[in-house]
Amino acid sequence: MTVRRSGQRAPRLPCYARTMRFTASIQREGDGYVAQAIEIDVASQGATIEEAVANLREAIELYLDESPLPARVEPAFVTTIDVALPAAS
Repeated sequence: MTVRRSGQRAPRLPCYARTMRFTASIQREGDGYVAQAIEIDVASQGATIEEAVANLREAIELYLDESPLPARVEPAFVTTIDVALPAAS
C-alpha cells in the first residue's frame, strides 16, 4: 500500500485501453538474440531471449506511439519446411 501525504498526487501510469497480440520470431545471432514482430516488421535484440522479447515489446510500443494504430493485426502463420539439398560430390 502506498501512503501519500495530503496534497500529493499518485504517479501517473500509462493507460492502455486494449492490447494487441503480435507473433515474435526469435533467432540466435552472434552472442545474443534478435526478436522480430512479423506482422509489423519491428525488431530488437538482447543478450538473452527474455531481454530480446522485453526490448521488442518496448520497440513495438514506441512504433505504435508514432505510427497509425492498425485496426486489426492478422496473425501470422508460422511453419517449418524441409528443403532437399543437392547430393555431395
